[in-house]
Amino acid sequence: MNKNYSLPGLLIETTFVYDFISQGEVKSIDYINPDNGDILMDKDNAVILFTGGNPVIVSNEMKTGCVAVVVDSNMAVTKVINKVPDKGIKPSFTESVDVEIPDGGFMVLSYDSDYENSGIRSFFAEKFNNGDIIKLRMNNTKISLEEVLQLTGQAEMKASISLLNGDYCTTEERDLKLAGFIRNPLTSAEYKIEVKKYGASGEFVEEKIVEITDKDDFGFLISLQLNDGVNYVDLSLYEAGQLLNYANQKRIVFKKKQKTLNKDKQVIMWVEQFVNAKTLNTVEKMEQVIATAKDAGITEFAVDVKGCEGFAAYKKATLTHAPYITETRDPRKKAEMEIDFLEEFVRIAHKHNMKVYASFNFFVEGNISTEDYAIHVPDKHPGWAEVIQAPEDKGELKSVLHTKRNAMLLYVNPANDEVQDFQLKRVEEVLMNYSIDGVILDRARYDHQYADFSEETKEKFIAYLTGKNKALDNWPADVYSIGPDGTVVLGKHYFEWITFRSLVISNFSNRLRALVNQYGKNQNRDIKLAAYVGSWYETYYQNGVNWADESFIYNERLDFPLPPLYTREYAKASYLDNIDFIMIGCYYDTKEQIEKYVTLGNILTNEKVDLIGSISLPDLKTPEELRNGFQTVYQNSNGGMIFDLCYTDWTKLKPAIQNEEI
Repeated sequence: MNKNYSLPGLLIETTFVYDFISQGEVKSIDYINPDNGDILMDKDNAVILFTGGNPVIVSNEMKTGCVAVVVDSNMAVTKVINKVPDKGIKPSFTESVDVEIPDGGFMVLSYDSDYENSGIRSFFAEKFNNGDIIKLRMNNTKISLEEVLQLTGQAEMKASISLLNGDYCTTEERDLKLAGFIRNPLTSAEYKIEVKKYGASGEFVEEKIVEITDKDDFGFLISLQLNDGVNYVDLSLYEAGQLLNYANQKRIVFKKKQKTLNKDKQVIMWVEQFVNAKTLNTVEKMEQVIATAKDAGITEFAVDVKGCEGFAAYKKATLTHAPYITETRDPRKKAEMEIDFLEEFVRIAHKHNMKVYASFNFFVEGNISTEDYAIHVPDKHPGWAEVIQAPEDKGELKSVLHTKRNAMLLYVNPANDEVQDFQLKRVEEVLMNYSIDGVILDRARYDHQYADFSEETKEKFIAYLTGKNKALDNWPADVYSIGPDGTVVLGKHYFEWITFRSLVISNFSNRLRALVNQYGKNQNRDIKLAAYVGSWYETYYQNGVNWADESFIYNERLDFPLPPLYTREYAKASYLDNIDFIMIGCYYDTKEQIEKYVTLGNILTNEKVDLIGSISLPDLKTPEELRNGFQTVYQNSNGGMIFDLCYTDWTKLKPAIQNEEI
């Protein structure tokens, strides 16, 4: 067997920060299990992957000067060797990389000649924490450790199933065609594939046995009839009558109940607040942009009327007196504007028979890094700020205003009644003064998994537990505690805590729904309530939002990191019943990743509301990537949302929307 020590395009990806991106940061892996130190002798910088049983062939000096990340078979970080002790502090480099590698896991070791400037050791020392779920990627596609070893000739080349179908797909067709071939077959062996199909609740539905008769390329084409909703398909390979367990594969398919005509689909352009202010600060500029958007195929706009800093993109702030966007203190965002932005935007869009939804960044009230606050929360309402328990603070409860954690935005506590009341006033002053077509929930969530530990939240959590005949004995350790190494140690009420936080957000959506309905009735018109969320539902519980339909039943094939969470109690914490449509951010750069998360969104919402897949223009850099990305969300959901107007090149976006090659 020819053994390769490198695999061009192989990357390790960190877990990610949900507020800004939908993928982690990446670093190239230079070598895999090198068994000859000579290839490393002339390297000042290197990232090396080792699996169990392979010697760590670096010098003794390097063994304590390296930074390494140990990962188990579930892709969870179990140890960071020579991790930074605190933010901004260089490691002491006293730990050796001579540690045991978990069965089925690996260690990624890094070294460089200049810690401060090379960005290699510092990347691993700062970006990884115990418990993080990380990924290996090959040319931006997720890859398993076993596949890495096979591609480098370090694992036996065995017979396996190679499917041409993606891991996840959505279809409106009744029949599914599974096409592929047997990779690395023994020409003398007989092969067959066993296909089993399961329904939404995991019930067995159908089985097929397919004999592989084509001995030229060992190809196959399998036809399956799909049920409405989710179909879990398992494929097993038999060689000479023996089951090859390692070759098992799965495919997850969502079958829509009925076809959605393109004329009924929404194409929404997102209009972020400050980044578009300078290009839309006159009526003439708005007229031109909106007409251009109409011509390209945009049907609706999502306009950021309350940005992260809290400034209003409307002048009639009759209830909150929030300052207008021209009053920002950030010179980079300053824009001269005499018009009422929202009033003119709605007027012009309606003239073109286009809808306008007002988006609110609900539980954010300022930018800490630039000290830009519409409502100066640090002085006027310091008790609104989230209180967090983060690894950077060594388990101390700290206001987001005083934490050592890198906090850019000032998130406020969703469980604080004053905070909720204030946000509802923001919505009401828009509903009473502007003829918007709907309201969008954006950042209607917690900042992250470390919030909120304020006294207000504590008292409400106690009341929640009391209703379940449970007691809070140790705060905050009954939720979780932070170990000396920064590890989160889950407490006995952790899952109740996750459900409680989702109920806080769900209950807020109840109040918002009632307000929108009230104004719809009073004004005798249909006003929609929608939501924007990240498509990465498997970790979105950390933000306190459950956007799945209550009918969703977790299946192990989905491979979520916290299976015990998905109880009937957690299902009842969903806010999906309160909204008319939901936009999910499929902010990825490959068609496969986008299709996976649109399909997951379809499974989770189960067609109870319109689901609209969303793309981010910076992720899709070429015209072909843009067309593929948009058409993937558009064809597999009820339309497409495009983020953001400020990134738009209409010469590329118009053909992408109209599915034309350029």
